[in-house]
Amino acid sequence: MPLEIRTEIPQDSAAIYRVNALAFDRNLESELVNSLRQSGEVFLSMVAVDHDAVVGHVLFSPVHLEENPKGVLAVGLGPVAVRPDHQGQLMGTHLIRAALDEANERGAGLAFVLGDPQFYSRFGFAASAPHGFSCQYPVPPELFQVLELQAGTLVTASGRVKYASAFDTF
Repeated sequence: MPLEIRTEIPQDSAAIYRVNALAFDRNLESELVNSLRQSGEVFLSMVAVDHDAVVGHVLFSPVHLEENPKGVLAVGLGPVAVRPDHQGQLMGTHLIRAALDEANERGAGLAFVLGDPQFYSRFGFAASAPHGFSCQYPVPPELFQVLELQAGTLVTASGRVKYASAFDTF
């Protein structure tokens, strides 16, 4: 059976926990995913399945934009995890692309990510500061990036970006 990328189903939760724990070699991201789920702060969660096994996971949670007069729906990307034995095969890239498409289909106008600019630029993410955004967390500005999912949304919002409350405890 070829690689399948699909929306998470309830039966995936244990496998998603394992994928995140293996990918990051710790349980922090796994616990964050569970906390986001429990608090109802998941916008989109997708998995990569290879031979009936979940081998990758990506999650989007809603973010709050400080200046958002037009009510643009914005989401934060992360965590993204691929089981170590499946890394280096572009699985994360395929998973992120599929999730970005699905987030757009579900009405998200902007996506934010905190991560490596070299990696995330391949999806169209760019530094958010030149567009008037800042992260609620003290991070180097070049790591906090934005992607316009729906044309025209980038110029309709600005200011500080606040992640789901579950991130505050991790």
